[in-house]
Amino acid sequence: MRQFLISQTVSGNEPLRIEGKDYHYLRNVLRLRRGDTFLGRDASGQLYQLRIDGEKKGTLIVRGEAYTAENDYREGSPEAYRITLFQCLPKGRKMDLIIRQATELGVHKIVPAISDFTETRLNGKESQRTARWQRIIREASQQCGSRRLPRIMPCVSLANIAELADDHLGIVFHPDAAPTGGLPSKNLHGLLASARPDIDLFVGPEGGFSPGELKHLVMMGCHSVSLGDTVLRVETAALAALSAVNVILKENRFWTAG
Repeated sequence: MRQFLISQTVSGNEPLRIEGKDYHYLRNVLRLRRGDTFLGRDASGQLYQLRIDGEKKGTLIVRGEAYTAENDYREGSPEAYRITLFQCLPKGRKMDLIIRQATELGVHKIVPAISDFTETRLNGKESQRTARWQRIIREASQQCGSRRLPRIMPCVSLANIAELADDHLGIVFHPDAAPTGGLPSKNLHGLLASARPDIDLFVGPEGGFSPGELKHLVMMGCHSVSLGDTVLRVETAALAALSAVNVILKENRFWTAG
């Protein structure tokens, strides 16, 4: 369900004024006119049915009513959880695709991370990259109709993360059933059967995690999980991890071992 993201908060029947790039998008790209309606989510996260009441010199005047067809978050659904993706920076623009896919899958936060095998460095351009990633999130959210607008967090080094936050479930994904160092692999269904609301997922760069990093992540409190017998590309691994977690959370109440 496509939606338009509003930077303001809808208040009662007060009109909203939409200008600048948003005006251009609605007026010249979507070709909306007075009397047309569209779905928009405001800064509070509420979805509205918006109607264009008028136009004045590059400004659209719109009013909105709450979109009652949208259900509230349900306990036990993926939306009831806050998933943070710790993604070790891959080469080139692969992070752009990962961020777009993570937005479509309803992730709560994205944390770019530096690991032993990370080849990409920010080189003082973190603000530029963050601005581009925020544009990608906005575009993806408007296209897919996600209830959440993920937050891009400052880049961190895995080595500087001492432990998981209290009450967080940490899961590190790797290609082997028994990673180097004898660390046991866990069952994803079992981990998510009674998952805490906050779930932290760790995905490595090209080359995966080093043996020392795997030990460090497990000592932090993470559980190691395999994504299968094949070695996945980094952008595929992130998509597979988030998709698997989402499906299990969605079907948790109905899944049985038999």
